[in-house]
Amino acid sequence: MIYSHVIKLAVQPAARCNAIISQTRPEGGNTTLMTQWAETLPSRRESSSSNDYFTHVWGPSGALLVGQNKSDSSTSSTSSSEKLLGKHMVLREDGSIFADRAIPQDSLRTLVGSKRKGAIVKEAFQFRTWMEALSRSVPLTNEQQHHKISGKYEFYFRDYWNFEEAFSLEVMRGSIQALKLRGQRKRPTELIIDEKTGNCTMTDYYVFNGVIPMYIRWKGSLERDTITWTHTMLHKGWKRWWGTTVDRPPMAEKFRQQPWIVRLPADDDSSGDLIVLERTGSGRLVFARDTVLP
Repeated sequence: MIYSHVIKLAVQPAARCNAIISQTRPEGGNTTLMTQWAETLPSRRESSSSNDYFTHVWGPSGALLVGQNKSDSSTSSTSSSEKLLGKHMVLREDGSIFADRAIPQDSLRTLVGSKRKGAIVKEAFQFRTWMEALSRSVPLTNEQQHHKISGKYEFYFRDYWNFEEAFSLEVMRGSIQALKLRGQRKRPTELIIDEKTGNCTMTDYYVFNGVIPMYIRWKGSLERDTITWTHTMLHKGWKRWWGTTVDRPPMAEKFRQQPWIVRLPADDDSSGDLIVLERTGSGRLVFARDTVLP
């Protein structure tokens, strides 16, 4: 128990940094939450880093700082009100975020190809790089593209952060407490879209109390550019000799009612083997076929 608590404290800075960065998506923007989460993070003055944080990433200061260079005193301040977000970014008191370098404009395909299956994006700057690529995705528009969106996909990234990602970080460090509920690293969320009917099945795989398999299954259909989920169920245990099933579990029903918009990477060949699902009001998720996964 004590060891698990120590691990939780150890991963908390990385978890809080990514939670703050996730608020920079269009559905986020809660600067009050961002500054609250940043209270326990080290300030820039306490760091030995001498880099100038001059590249505006997000927030209200952007309009004032466009065009200023890194030698400007307002952008290279070492004020203790600037909280470090990982290795390359700071959060300022007004809620704006600056980096000591430009955010890479990598394509979503490049990022997926460089990420190990089941791995968590731990570093805040890298997390923001994924978000930049997601922001360039475009809605699924014509019928030709629609027919390409079919087959089996696996989850790879999402631009929001909650207890699942935090627990994964703790489990990677050997925490027993976080084993109460965690995702299966070797079996990520699976999405299957039927080419002829457009029927969709999505399954989230978990492990309960370290050993008991559990999954949540979503049923719905793809029409034009939107997946509408109509039913959810939770199963805990082993099918052959023990298990319990819950119809329409509250944790899934809360999100089932939101439209899920299908998007495609703007800088891709639109082959359909890489898609983005925009969960209205929550964020975006990246799914890829096996042909893309490293």
